[in-house]
Amino acid sequence: MSDIELLKERFHNSNNIKDDYVFNIDKDIKKEFFVKRKEVENIQSKLLEFFEIGKRQHLLIYGGVGTGKTKLLKYILDDAHTVYNFKVHFINCRNYNTSYQVMKKIIGEQKKLPADIMFQKFQLCLGKSQKRISNPKIEKKDKEIKIIVLDEVDLLKDDTIFYNITRDEEFSDVLLIMITNKQYFYDNILTNDVKSSLQYQLIVFDAYNATEIIDILLKRCEHGLHNYDKSVVNYIAGINTKLHNSDVRVGIKTCEEIFRKKDFSKISKDELESCMMLERIKIKNDIIKSLTDNKLILLLLIHDISSSDPERICRSNKLYPRYKLEGYDVAKSYFFQYLNELEKLDLLYLIQRREKRSNVLEVHLKLEEENIEKLKEIIKAKGY
Repeated sequence: MSDIELLKERFHNSNNIKDDYVFNIDKDIKKEFFVKRKEVENIQSKLLEFFEIGKRQHLLIYGGVGTGKTKLLKYILDDAHTVYNFKVHFINCRNYNTSYQVMKKIIGEQKKLPADIMFQKFQLCLGKSQKRISNPKIEKKDKEIKIIVLDEVDLLKDDTIFYNITRDEEFSDVLLIMITNKQYFYDNILTNDVKSSLQYQLIVFDAYNATEIIDILLKRCEHGLHNYDKSVVNYIAGINTKLHNSDVRVGIKTCEEIFRKKDFSKISKDELESCMMLERIKIKNDIIKSLTDNKLILLLLIHDISSSDPERICRSNKLYPRYKLEGYDVAKSYFFQYLNELEKLDLLYLIQRREKRSNVLEVHLKLEEENIEKLKEIIKAKGY
């Protein structure tokens, strides 16, 4: 037996992973380990009404972090593609946070154009008629149903695109699906004109319960592992629900780590819980590594102010001036938008309080010491 064959045999004797894709939480859901929940059927029924009889009702999907909103929607749309012909434009409003940028992304325009020309091109790309604008190179695309998915829609700064799509007959073949984990999106962002015409169906993704998490984890283990222990999976699901806000990503990564080696029978409950905490820390570290410099500095300032406060609280009225002193002289609206974005990523939470006849926003980090160390390490490496 050659050296490489010997190493291969040892690898398979010790490694319990059958398919690494199953435990990659950044990958799309495959049919093999898809677990249906009631919200999925609600979305599918609304899509069927649109496809079969042309009844259009825009969708607003709301739910917390780790409830599967985006991943399950992608699965639903991919599945529908096997039967129906339609085009999907999937836009994350974290990267395209104005209606102009969304339209530019959808039509694939590289140049910066006047708003009216951009809208005309957008209308030509998605609209029903055979209208032409002055540019003779633009051709009307074949008519087909279009779906625009706006993920993290609460980060959109204006509602122009909603107004255009709901009020202009040209876009009657366009369905909007909006995804958010902000309850205030509808009331705080949309104008009354848009509210009256949007007429959306709210679909709420509740936090997973222990039974649902067990189903998800067992399905993943079945397709991703050679061997696993159902009693261990049940325990992981229970702790996932109780201590980790039912964020199923933590459970998935814990199963991968616990069952990676074939000798997992002697694992203790303390080791299991420690492993889950470590996986949660890793998930947040990966999020921190993806942040822009301004948000990294903002997180560190929140930590510093909280640490020096007798009540261990960071208040926005202290944080904003400190942030400006660090060289980020931004308007308050942008400052609060950054905080909201960090809250959406589950890195902090915000509490509005009334103090001395004024409203004060408390900012609380949801990070472990290991996350803070990673934050400091990244900022130091960037030369701050």
